[in-house]
Amino acid sequence: MKIWLARHFFAIFKYFVYLALAADVGFFFVEEWLAAQHVFQDGLPWLQVIQGFAATIDTAAWVVLLLMFELETYQLSEIRVSASVTSSFMAVRTLCYGLIVYALYGYVLKAFALGEYQLVMISTSCDYIVQGYSMLRAVDEYDVLTTDNCLNLAGLVYLNEAIRALASPTIFEGVVNLARIDVVNAISWILVVIMLELDVWLGVRGRLVKHYEWISWRLKMVLYFVLLVVAGYWGWAGDFLDFWDAFLWILAFVFIERSVFVWEKDKARNSAQGVQA
Repeated sequence: MKIWLARHFFAIFKYFVYLALAADVGFFFVEEWLAAQHVFQDGLPWLQVIQGFAATIDTAAWVVLLLMFELETYQLSEIRVSASVTSSFMAVRTLCYGLIVYALYGYVLKAFALGEYQLVMISTSCDYIVQGYSMLRAVDEYDVLTTDNCLNLAGLVYLNEAIRALASPTIFEGVVNLARIDVVNAISWILVVIMLELDVWLGVRGRLVKHYEWISWRLKMVLYFVLLVVAGYWGWAGDFLDFWDAFLWILAFVFIERSVFVWEKDKARNSAQGVQA
C-alpha cells in the first residue's frame, strides 16, 4: 500500500487540487448569490448576470478548460483521437474562452459599479434601516443594516442609492482595491493560457523552437509572479476564498505546465525515433 501511494502520490495530489477547484465553483456561487440579494434587490436582469456571478462563471469555465488541458496533454497524449473528438474539444474550449473573457467583462463592470458610491456626511446610518439599506463589508459581502450595527457607521460614509448600500471609507477603499485586483488577476490568467495554447499548438505542428521556448518560459514566469503577488494581497486583505482559490489555481497550472513539458518531450522523442526508423 505504501509503495502504491508513493508511486501515485503526484496523481492523487493533482486530482485533489482539481476537486478542490471544482468545489470553489459552489463556494463562489453561494457568495455571489447572497450578494445579489443586496445588489439586485429588484431582480437580476439577464444582461447583468455576468456582473452578479462573474467569479462563478469564470471559475466554472476555468475548471472545464483545466480538464481539457489535462485530457489533451496527459490522459489522451498517447491515444489517437478521432476528428469528431478533436472538434468537440475545440468547441468546448472555444466556449470556455468566451466565458472567461465574458467574466473579465463582469469584473470590469463590478469595478466600475463602485463608482456609483458617493461620499456623504450622515449623523447616523440608523435612519436608513427603514429604507432597506445594507452595509458593504467586503467584495460581494453585505450585512443587512440593523439597530445592532448601524451605530458603527456615521460621519463620512460612502452611499449608493441605486442598490441601497452604505460603506465606511476604510472598507470601501479596500473593496475598490480588491475589485481592481480581480481585473488584474483575470487578465494575467488569460495571458498565461494564451501562451500555453501557443505552446501546445506549436508542439502539435513540430514548430516549437528553443528561442520561442526561452521567451515563453520567462514571460510566463513574470505572469506567475504577478499571480503570486495577487494571491498574497488577497491573503493579506483577509479574503480567504480568493486567496485559497488563487493558490489552488497556481498549483493546478504547475501540474499543467509539467504535463505540457512531458508531452512536448515525448513528441520530440517519438519524432526523432520516426526519423531514425
